Amino acid sequence: MSVKKIVVYLQNMKRFGLTTVLLCAFWSFADAKTDVKDLFVNMPDSMVSYLDKNKRQEMIDYAAINKGAGVVNLLEGNSAVDSLSNDYLSVALTSSSDMQMMVLPVKGDTVVCVVKTFKVDDGVSSDTSVYTNIIKESRVSFYSLDWTPLSISLRVPDAFVQKMNELAPAFMEARLNPSKKTLSLSINCPMLTKEEKERLKQENQLTALKYELNLLTSIKNPIKRL
Repeated sequence: MSVKKIVVYLQNMKRFGLTTVLLCAFWSFADAKTDVKDLFVNMPDSMVSYLDKNKRQEMIDYAAINKGAGVVNLLEGNSAVDSLSNDYLSVALTSSSDMQMMVLPVKGDTVVCVVKTFKVDDGVSSDTSVYTNIIKESRVSFYSLDWTPLSISLRVPDAFVQKMNELAPAFMEARLNPSKKTLSLSINCPMLTKEEKERLKQENQLTALKYELNLLTSIKNPIKRL
């Protein structure tokens, strides 16, 4: 091989090596960006005002060592990560609220689904009441990886809305299933007795919905954060 060919070969190898390094760096950055732990730590403080970035990082560090170990939040209550994987996280925010977060592909992109559930005890002892004494209501939100809010339609059937109206006062509870990548919506009606709930279940009336999250395709234009 001539000296000229050797020089050209070495130059090509150098460029190839640089390209490889850049690609590896890009892939590493992409992987880190879509890891739910990093997304949780770097999410806007406004999403959970009583957990700043330092508190969230501390929670992730504790979760890696001992799941369930928590931190004292800015409300002087306890917050803890109780479930954690690369694409799913569940957090007990307070004694009356929790949050689920899941990273998933939608319409050829990657989005973050966040479910916040608020729980209120109606004050009636479950030992003496036939009614459900915990009221639960959820809010479902979708975001891009830079935490820009997204508008994604879940297409709730009219029959489901009608059933909520019939059972009023009624609330919608949402739960993420990390293994099946689904979002389930159910009607939470505290004024129904246990017998009435069982009857509805046996009659197979529409009181719950399930969405395959990776099949959602109706992403609209991002909602710009003010």
